[in-house]
Amino acid sequence: MNTLPLTIPKPPTLPTGGWSARSLIIPAIIFGGVFAFILLMLNLPAITELVTYSVTHTEEKDNQQLTDQYRALYGYAANPESNNVVSSDSAQTDSMELSVQKIGVTAPVMSVPSGTDADIFAALKKGVVIYPGSTMPGQTGTTVIIGHSSSLPPWTKYSAIFANLDALEPDDLVHLTYQGKEYIYRITTVRRGSVQDILSSGMTGDLILSTCWPVGTDTNRVAVAAVRVQ
Repeated sequence: MNTLPLTIPKPPTLPTGGWSARSLIIPAIIFGGVFAFILLMLNLPAITELVTYSVTHTEEKDNQQLTDQYRALYGYAANPESNNVVSSDSAQTDSMELSVQKIGVTAPVMSVPSGTDADIFAALKKGVVIYPGSTMPGQTGTTVIIGHSSSLPPWTKYSAIFANLDALEPDDLVHLTYQGKEYIYRITTVRRGSVQDILSSGMTGDLILSTCWPVGTDTNRVAVAAVRVQ
């Protein structure tokens, strides 16, 4: 029986040289432009708020506002003689260090020579700050430590040290080392809201960590209360 030879069709061939780089440029530009536009639209509220904040705020104005709010929150006197402070320039408080493993925070705890805005915010560039008038670890009372979630330039490694503070939850642990001794605290409460909201909540503890919230604004606060367990 005669059979015809099997014929296999050849696949179409690309033009000599295949796809050229030039032929891919326009689709890539279109795709990149669409992606950038969608990303911009999704983040427009946050970008607008951040730009507005940078234009309308000054460090001096922020210092005064934040210091007044922290005094309202924690009730500490503005008079330096009533505060647990040092008399020299801002310095690490007897080698005190804060560690919060869950959010990757390790920072020196700074003290300030007074409760003035300038001293507090100068110290915040070097670490976190034990708020003037609060107690030292191991003493009766509440140790209040504040830190930046964001700040105006010039930035330092501590300009956003508490950016993830609101990710903490009850039962997470906080470690403080002071004068060679380690103090361990267990978080009991996390509050987010205005200064008045936190004031009204009546939150207490052996340790309170606090910062501005949401990140990039000074609209509200996040405050974390903890009790000492060791």
